[in-house]
Amino acid sequence: MKTAISIPDDLYAETEALAKRLGFNRSELFVKALEAFVASQDDDPVTRKLDEIAASLGTSTDPALDHVGRGLIDVGAWEW
Repeated sequence: MKTAISIPDDLYAETEALAKRLGFNRSELFVKALEAFVASQDDDPVTRKLDEIAASLGTSTDPALDHVGRGLIDVGAWEW
C-alpha cells in the first residue's frame, strides 16, 4: 500500500543516508523501522502473565520482603 507521510528534512536526509549505507531503498527502510517499532510495542505474554500473578498476590506487608526479589535479580539467581 502506498502512503504519504511528512517528516522533518533532517530526518529525511538521515534516512536516505542510512538506506543507502544498508543497501535498502527508502521504502524498505521505512517498512523495517515500522515493523521493529510495532514489534517493540507488543506485550510479552510471559511478562504479562507474571504481572497478572504478581498483581493477584498483592503487596507484602513486611518491608523486609520487599527487596528479596530485587536482590535475587541483582545477583543473577534467576539465570539458569
